Amino acid sequence: MIVGIFGGLGYIGSRLVTKLEQNHTVLIADKMMYEADKKFLEGKTIYKFDISEQKNVESFIDKCDKIVNLSAYVGENICQKYPLEANETNHLNAIKISDYCNNKKKQMIFLSTCSNYGSNSKICHEDSNLNPLTLYSKTKVSTETHVLKTNPFGIVLRMSTIFGVSDSRTRFDIIPNQFIKEAVTKKKISVYKPESIRPIIHVDDAVQIIIKFLESDTNHSVYNVGFNSMNLTKNDMIYELSKQIKFKEEKIQSNDDRSYNVDFSRLHSEFEIKQIYSLEKGISQVLTAINSKQVDLNCGNY
Repeated sequence: MIVGIFGGLGYIGSRLVTKLEQNHTVLIADKMMYEADKKFLEGKTIYKFDISEQKNVESFIDKCDKIVNLSAYVGENICQKYPLEANETNHLNAIKISDYCNNKKKQMIFLSTCSNYGSNSKICHEDSNLNPLTLYSKTKVSTETHVLKTNPFGIVLRMSTIFGVSDSRTRFDIIPNQFIKEAVTKKKISVYKPESIRPIIHVDDAVQIIIKFLESDTNHSVYNVGFNSMNLTKNDMIYELSKQIKFKEEKIQSNDDRSYNVDFSRLHSEFEIKQIYSLEKGISQVLTAINSKQVDLNCGNY
């Protein structure tokens, strides 16, 4: 199987490429924004272009059996910094990719986010009302809606927050990686709304789930991606981290009201998935990578 990955050099993409290459042919489409990507690219098949270039997009899709669209301005910081570009990439160009895959009858996986649930006191299922509170999640909801209404070959995966070490751009601007970085470099963690709930998932677990969809005939549905046991408060994450490293905790203020407890039953009822990384194991992995200087602590979508 030939799998094409838009955004294949990113945090999730680089790890997905490494794992997929064990059994499949992988083609990468990426505009190569970051210097760190070059080392990862050794031996890879890379097509360098922006997904606004429709002819290149179509030519790339034609070469592949299945498509994963990871190309996005991910996170609120970078979306606020580049709002027009975020809407163009996350929504307008994403729906063009979906439409062309539909025309060619090719399975397309679109990565979305559980952040679409926003602030919600109830357990969030796939059919729960969406409540996007950020520009990032609003662009994702708009694209989800289009894919699910128009593309019978489209799959929407609402991802938990990713953590852990990847093969190229391990991000340190999202929890719990950010907490780990602060504990190591500052001996102090800054936290707002510590009781807010976020589902988290290690990048290796996220990748194995994406691969399960690629190797299946599943089409035209939406899935929350994660594990019920990994719906954690920030306090839960900080407590687990405190077992492995000493630090102080500082409470700060923020207007970010997101808190969502997500149900992952649909995913686990259809696929047999064994969790690879607990939070404890993931923290240990990140600490080892930091101490051995295997990761760039300045990496993030700023």
